[in-house]
Amino acid sequence: MISFPFVFRLPTLESVVMISNDKKGGILNFKDVLGSGNKESDKLLSEIDKALQFDDPANIQFTSGTTGTPKGAVLTHHNLVNNALITGPRFGFYLMKPTICCHLPLFHSFGCVHGSLNTLFHQGTCVFPSAGFDAISSLKAIEEHK
Repeated sequence: MISFPFVFRLPTLESVVMISNDKKGGILNFKDVLGSGNKESDKLLSEIDKALQFDDPANIQFTSGTTGTPKGAVLTHHNLVNNALITGPRFGFYLMKPTICCHLPLFHSFGCVHGSLNTLFHQGTCVFPSAGFDAISSLKAIEEHK
């Protein structure tokens, strides 16, 4: 049972995963999820991998509604990968193996594409200084990894 005041508004919600070591009622922490794999789940992932197409939806980014009504913009695997592959060289990542301090959430386009995917594709390092934005943690990470 997940104990959040808004859970009644999400009738199909099966689980909540938190990127933290904390244990809270009904919430899985990320380490538990990583350790829960087995041969059956590996087989399922393999089947999904074979069926996945480049133009399948990968992410839905919700606009802020600055110029109109907020809406969900569907991004495909092709959108995300191309964005990272094209912008990385523009940032000069081909000249070095980049180290990026990413304090943005991965559900945000910049955090997902320019933080994690860009460093992955260009053999760099992505440092996540804290679970949520924390200026002190970010500054410490920059100092440590510069």
